[in-house]
Amino acid sequence: MSAFFLSYAGTDRQVATQIAQGLQGAGVQIWWDSQGIGWGDNWIQKLEDALSQCGGYIILVGSSCVRKWVKAELSVAIKRHFEEELPIHSLLLPGVTPEALPPFLAILQAEALPENLRDLDYGKLAQALSQRGLVQPCSETPLVPSDKCPFPGLEAFGETDAQFFVARQKETLDAVSGLGNGLDGVYRRWVQVEGTSGVGKSSLVKAGMIPTIKKGWAGSMEAGIWESWRVVEPMRPGADPILNLAEVLSKNLSPEPDPLAVSKVFNEVYPYLQEDDQALRVRLRGWIPEKQALVLVVDQLEELFTLTTDNARRARFDALLANALTDQDGPLHLLTTIRTDFMMQFNAVPRLQALLNEKAARYFLTPITEYGLKDVVRTPARLTGLTWSDPELPTDIVKEASGEPGALPLVENLLRLLWHEARNRQSHTLSRQIFNELGGVGGALAKSADALLDSLGDGKQKALHLLTSLVNVGSASQDMQDTRRTVPKAVALQAAGGGPEGEEILNQLSGLRGRESARGAPARPRLVVVSNGGEKATDPELVDLAHETLLRYDRNKQPYWKTLRDEITKRRRTIENRQLAEALAKEWHDQGRSRWRGLATRTQRKAFRRLDDLSPDAQEYVRASSRRAHRLTGIWALATMVLLTVAGVAGWAQTKDLKFRVATKVLLT
Repeated sequence: MSAFFLSYAGTDRQVATQIAQGLQGAGVQIWWDSQGIGWGDNWIQKLEDALSQCGGYIILVGSSCVRKWVKAELSVAIKRHFEEELPIHSLLLPGVTPEALPPFLAILQAEALPENLRDLDYGKLAQALSQRGLVQPCSETPLVPSDKCPFPGLEAFGETDAQFFVARQKETLDAVSGLGNGLDGVYRRWVQVEGTSGVGKSSLVKAGMIPTIKKGWAGSMEAGIWESWRVVEPMRPGADPILNLAEVLSKNLSPEPDPLAVSKVFNEVYPYLQEDDQALRVRLRGWIPEKQALVLVVDQLEELFTLTTDNARRARFDALLANALTDQDGPLHLLTTIRTDFMMQFNAVPRLQALLNEKAARYFLTPITEYGLKDVVRTPARLTGLTWSDPELPTDIVKEASGEPGALPLVENLLRLLWHEARNRQSHTLSRQIFNELGGVGGALAKSADALLDSLGDGKQKALHLLTSLVNVGSASQDMQDTRRTVPKAVALQAAGGGPEGEEILNQLSGLRGRESARGAPARPRLVVVSNGGEKATDPELVDLAHETLLRYDRNKQPYWKTLRDEITKRRRTIENRQLAEALAKEWHDQGRSRWRGLATRTQRKAFRRLDDLSPDAQEYVRASSRRAHRLTGIWALATMVLLTVAGVAGWAQTKDLKFRVATKVLLT
């Protein structure tokens, strides 16, 4: 058989030599650099050739984690793992437990070596390496609780879902390798994950990169710069990025987790961040222990351009991050995600824009491959002990989804629905019959979403109104797609009709009523997501569409969900009026909220008054426009009265003058 490629860190060279020689003595062909590369050889070419030709890959995982060259080798091996089913085996050196492995290795085979390597049975290890199959579990029992759903549906993966975040192992490793010293010798503190809408940027960061960094696999520990990594809970810029930054820092850096301690830190930090561009740099120096790196995660950075209307606060956020990132001995590192169609607006944050081009690693996330889809379908099911009623069903799911623009969310949604129906039957088997009833990959989204709307009875139309309030329509002339819109929960409730009925509709669409926990309840997708807008109880919750796939078209240019598409078409003019109101409101706020200038015209006011899904800023703009109109009406009324009075006085004076002249003439004659 072909040789196994042995990958290891330089500090583990002595142990690696011992293991390689032991396995060779047991009849296993091993390629490792100490024997495979001779004096004067092109060692990079030798490594590439060995990696491309090996029949298996072994990585030694020691307590010092993995060096940058090992990561490069592992990245190639993972690519071959998915494309060619190359076996990957992790050998855990003494002192390393399976819990130390990052998610992209934890789901593969791992062997803990004995404390004393002289006790290692190389014959038994050789047999395990040669017989252990690619996707066979190390145990017949599920690796995670079987009642836990391994499929997120339309929602993004979170950190707690890392064990199920499969098929993106190579992308995770490549993106994490951008932090710290790269292969080019440049130290980078910032990794920005870019990609099209719905490609999985947030999932990559939350379920892939964050757990990997927390387990010590970031790129600069080998340089001795950092002894540990601390990752701050992800934030979104929202309408006030300074406030949201202060909240996430106070929660994660408070010496005590209790609310009083967190509130105390917030009250100290928030005013400072508002007043001084150097505040973040200075504070982090005092907060973070020496030799500890801090990673700030800003998800959906495009909200700086779409939700932050205050230019001064956007500029302050820009300066705070830039100054902390350029502090050579400071601890700050940054992970950001952004949609590629918003990169043209990056000049709104000029300090970060300059750093992005010079000091950041930009990682473009591509759509998942067919090999990746196979892993998405099979591996989470294996980890939770799920089986298939038809062994060909996983292959059919992948075949149907391949080539679809929204392949990954469509498949995850289908698998979640299949899991839910199996759970209702108290079964661990994913059913071909249910797959057919749902309409397959393409039909499951529309059919289940329509069923959810139909279950609302008279509330269906209000639910559709709520859903369209979460959409911004694109310009057809500029070939721009419709996109999701984030709104405060109060706005969403108003769009749903308000009161208890509006609350119930929102709960049904978001799954907050525990549909997943009620056995026997029909499978329903989660069409909207309700998330915290901040860390305080008083911060408004935010509402989004669960995924932009709900707005997209399939490979045949047919909408994935025709019902919502038809409603958007019907309400397009109303949505455009709302977007106009929001744009005018933003400009008005940026220019200082004048009482007279930049306000809506009479025709615009008439159109805007019919809207019930405006943001708070736009509502204020419409009210200000109405107040100006009332003031102008009053001014015109007063002016009219003055003119009439002046005219009356002038007329009276003219009449009196005429009478005087007549009387004078009479007296003179």
